[in-house]
Amino acid sequence: YGFDGINLDFENIYDDDRDQLTLFVREITMALRAEGKTVSIDVTVPSTTPNWSPCYDREALAQIVDYVMLMAYDEHWRTSPVSGSVASLGWVENGILATMQQQVPAEKLVLGIPLYMRLWTEYQGKVSARTLTMPAAQALIKEKGLMPQWQADQGQYYFEYSEAGQRYRVWQEDERSLASKVALVKKYNLAGI
Repeated sequence: YGFDGINLDFENIYDDDRDQLTLFVREITMALRAEGKTVSIDVTVPSTTPNWSPCYDREALAQIVDYVMLMAYDEHWRTSPVSGSVASLGWVENGILATMQQQVPAEKLVLGIPLYMRLWTEYQGKVSARTLTMPAAQALIKEKGLMPQWQADQGQYYFEYSEAGQRYRVWQEDERSLASKVALVKKYNLAGI
């Protein structure tokens, strides 16, 4: 198909398989480079979450591939026990810094950003969520007559409403929140977004 390259996205890897993942990435990269292809790999924001973050030897991977794609989203994932932002600005920036501290050079680091958010439902101490697209968020704002408020500490608009005893909350991704994240690419001289 004439592709320029391949992006590897392996998630939920056992921490004990860290070296095997690195070896596989090395072998596939060598084969793809022989074909003149670009290789990138997705990695999570560094954390101590087992089988999610420590499984990536970011330093070794950065030495192998052309680009490291930082999945700077799902700060609060769909089944999170608490509601919150998918990618608050401070969390994203800290993720960039933590990734670079693991010897991923800025010129190889590409920032992945979310074009979605969560509609959180809180009821009787329980939390659930569903994915909300940017157009769906705008439609919800219009339908409910809401006035989102800018939260500078989150780098996002926030809105909520209640119906039938349930509280609905959204930390909104939109043009302004994404522009704040894009500005981090320039601030840290990253490879792109």
